[in-house]
Amino acid sequence: MNDTDHPLISTQRLVRAIRRVASSVAKSEIANSKILATVTSVSPLELLTDSSLTAVPAVRITSYIPAVGDRVVCEFYGSQLVALGPVTTQFSSNYNSRALGTPSSINLANGTALPLSSGVSGVLPVANGGTGNSTGQPSLQTAVSTLGSDVPLATGTWTSVLVLNAPSAGYYEITGNLEVYNSNGSSHFAEFLIGPTANSSTGAYIMGFIQLPPGGMNTKQITAFATLASGAPVYLEAYPTTSGLTCQHAPSGVYVTQLKMKRLY
Repeated sequence: MNDTDHPLISTQRLVRAIRRVASSVAKSEIANSKILATVTSVSPLELLTDSSLTAVPAVRITSYIPAVGDRVVCEFYGSQLVALGPVTTQFSSNYNSRALGTPSSINLANGTALPLSSGVSGVLPVANGGTGNSTGQPSLQTAVSTLGSDVPLATGTWTSVLVLNAPSAGYYEITGNLEVYNSNGSSHFAEFLIGPTANSSTGAYIMGFIQLPPGGMNTKQITAFATLASGAPVYLEAYPTTSGLTCQHAPSGVYVTQLKMKRLY
């Protein structure tokens, strides 16, 4: 019997083929979807996703410096796995668990007939899940800013493209829409974020990236949630990976680079 015809070798070939197909299907299913992974190597960068058995090569967005053991959010662009940043910068939590009332703590797991209509007084603040006022839900407040002219993006630095100030103190949904034009003859990408600090990624509420075709443009949107003081600034910012990238304002008369916020409570 020829070695290549041995039943064990045939079985091994079949197993490898099944694994290749499963890996291909898994990648196609999660393309353009954010997934969680752990950094297993930084040079070269390799990630072990929560749904895989082995680490795979990856690239990172410019401003993120990975360390072995980091829990990161990543995304497939085609067959390329891109590390967007640590979990703490991709998802912000605005929920607090604090003791209420006097005494400072009480367990009502088995309590009954709690007199909510007469036994509770005071104003529940926004930080504890309330409205922060004594008259019920406030009317929803919104603010919108759109780009009035093209903004060239300087290489190697964050550029504040748009800014809004919170109309009042409260919990907000903040949406940024960015369109970038790439004048280069090859593909590139730019990072962008929504955050509280001008020309900086410090304290960013959420970060993302936008892939740009050669000599073309692309649009992408991200949404963050944050508790803001009255008048607090919020910025839409971009960070290019190369020169020749420009934020677009109004092709065909339609604003496409925009920052808006809506107070939820």
